[in-house]
Amino acid sequence: MLFNQHTSFGHNTHKHNFIDKASLAIKHLSQLTENEKDSLKHFNCGNEEYCNKPNALPNYLLEYAQNKSSEVIFLCFQDAIIGYMYLVENDLPNSSPCAKPQYIISVKSFAIDKKYQEQGIGKFFLLEIIESYKEKKALESSRILKGLCGSTANPKAEKLYLGLGAHKDPNSINLLLVI
Repeated sequence: MLFNQHTSFGHNTHKHNFIDKASLAIKHLSQLTENEKDSLKHFNCGNEEYCNKPNALPNYLLEYAQNKSSEVIFLCFQDAIIGYMYLVENDLPNSSPCAKPQYIISVKSFAIDKKYQEQGIGKFFLLEIIESYKEKKALESSRILKGLCGSTANPKAEKLYLGLGAHKDPNSINLLLVI
């Protein structure tokens, strides 16, 4: 488990649920309980495209979670999914034939349930995923993680990425966080 600190999130307990990050768990699809999978039906990230369509989010995420070229990671709390990230690794061109291959992680979709937003949980989740990738790839030592690419389409996500030091790509809606 990636969580060992006992710092609590939340500054406004009237608006949001209060969470101690020691009680959070990061899981892959194969690790989810049936209750956690079922909780996706009630997941509300505030995006009307998904919230108004029954099972749109569960079907979308479960389909991508089974794709070998991508990874869906879930953030769970008290037998429910409260966040997720849909990630794709993209190889970068090598500057030299002798250099180790480099890649970036593209965040295709990233959401925290509306009840748990603005408590630092998204930032915590993102930083844990970055550290996990860095550790995993360091052990493999076959490729080098160079960064994380996210989108400016959501103002809250843009603020998060910029707060972590990401730079805007002037030619697209993407941001790059160099690792």
